[in-house]
Amino acid sequence: MDPMLIPILGIICIFGLPMLFFILVGLKKTQTKHVERMAMIERGFVLEEPKSHPNYYSALRNGLVMIGLSLGGVVGVLMRITVFPDFWEMDMLIVLMILLGGGIGFIVYFFIARMLLKKEADNSIIE
Repeated sequence: MDPMLIPILGIICIFGLPMLFFILVGLKKTQTKHVERMAMIERGFVLEEPKSHPNYYSALRNGLVMIGLSLGGVVGVLMRITVFPDFWEMDMLIVLMILLGGGIGFIVYFFIARMLLKKEADNSIIE
């Protein structure tokens, strides 16, 4: 067997097969949903589309997460320079601080969005 063929087959198997699997599962799910909806229409059932609840605060979420990621990166770099200057293995600290900052950004977004949604609900009840 050609030695150059082994890495190519490895890459195809690692990335191609799972992608093919998810594509086939998605197609099967879509086809099943279509057949089910057609059967309901033939039997006379009224199909109602589910109401979507758009997220009006996606810009807030994205902004808070980006701020959290950047602050986490800055804190990680500063800790790497000041606290752990001799250990080259501590570069993982920067990545961990970035992830921690992103997580904190999501948590802050959750509480702010919950407060804003509660305020909107209170205003809609009063009006």
